[in-house]
Amino acid sequence: MNPFIAGLGEEFTGRWWSLLTLPGALFVAVAGATVFLGTVDPADQTRLGAAAARTTALLTTHDDVLTTTVFLATALLLLLVSYAVGLAARTLGGVVRAMWFARPLFGWAVAWNTGLRHERWRKYERRARTSDPGTRRAALHRLYRIAPAPPSRPTWMADQVAGVERRLRTTYGLDLVSTWPRLAPLLPETLRTGLDGARAALDRACVLGGWALLYLAAAAAAFSLSWPWWPLCAVALVTWVVAWVRARTAVHALATLMETSYDLHARDLAEALGFAMASPASVPALAPEPAPSRPVRWVRRRASVPTPPPVQPGARVLTRRIGVLITHHLRKDPPRRAP
Repeated sequence: MNPFIAGLGEEFTGRWWSLLTLPGALFVAVAGATVFLGTVDPADQTRLGAAAARTTALLTTHDDVLTTTVFLATALLLLLVSYAVGLAARTLGGVVRAMWFARPLFGWAVAWNTGLRHERWRKYERRARTSDPGTRRAALHRLYRIAPAPPSRPTWMADQVAGVERRLRTTYGLDLVSTWPRLAPLLPETLRTGLDGARAALDRACVLGGWALLYLAAAAAAFSLSWPWWPLCAVALVTWVVAWVRARTAVHALATLMETSYDLHARDLAEALGFAMASPASVPALAPEPAPSRPVRWVRRRASVPTPPPVQPGARVLTRRIGVLITHHLRKDPPRRAP
């Protein structure tokens, strides 16, 4: 038991040191350099010489106890300040996540962006209807960078999650919020590892965005005091861009893995909840698809999605009716009408 506790303590200390203390110490060092450059003129050799002389006198004092006490107290104070700054960055990471996913606290502030994204999507959709292959290819590329379907959320990351919910509801009749906690324990180790990795990458990106907000706040404080503010502002900008790019990559991977989980294991969820699957013979044939009102989506679907393989004899099919029944069962409310 003692080796296990010791290993756990070492792992916790390492994570605490890497996630909070080291970035916090870097922030304290940058802020200290800004304060020093703002209060001391580098061209003033007299004040710089006096500060260097005081530091040298403290280091060369013959009172070893006093020197050790001062250094230990300073190191402990820096560690505490770095840890507190790290906690503040992690707290701001939650704020950054709420901003990127347009949570209710920030959704009203960026609700106007939904209309702008929708207009841009429609513009590139119209361009993609041209007969020129090059123009259509470029328009499709820009179109799907905005969203694969007409945007319904103010931000790209929120639209990714909404796209997963919309596809699950349309294809399987399942609700993401109520079914995901039941499906996650049924997933194999490979899928769970990928999901955990994508979720951890998203958490790190949000915390990095929190650091960007801290640097931006420090730059604003330095600007108000007429201190050198542009280095802090540059660090904040670079940190924010890196965090945003990493968050987009993590969200895309997470959404893809969640869709894959339902495509491969939604039937396992239904069987675990006690819902009988339908046999292929009892599933009605799909009606011919109507002429698409949006040729762009039709072209992409036909070009990128292969024809599904035939259902094997003896297989069980998860129909949309069963998915709707599962959703209402988990929500504890009866369906309003027969699906």
